[in-house]
Amino acid sequence: MTTPLEYGFEKAAYSIRQAAAKLGIGRTKLYELIRSGDLRPIKPCKKNLILAIEMAALLDKWRAEPAKQHLVGRRDEARLAELGLLAN
Repeated sequence: MTTPLEYGFEKAAYSIRQAAAKLGIGRTKLYELIRSGDLRPIKPCKKNLILAIEMAALLDKWRAEPAKQHLVGRRDEARLAELGLLAN
């Protein structure tokens, strides 16, 4: 498994908005991933947080599967390339 630092996650946990931005997806898609069980938020206080280790595990999963199956479009392809998930 790739560590969160290898994906550029500097913090241990991110807010919903921050996690979506780090993954290059919208909040609606992030909530879909939570509902499907691909991401498990924690709620240590009033707001939900997504652990960087959870996001790294999700990126590992996407890397193992065809990445374009999850994210499509030019902007998403650029984000996948930035994360090193797009095959050259």
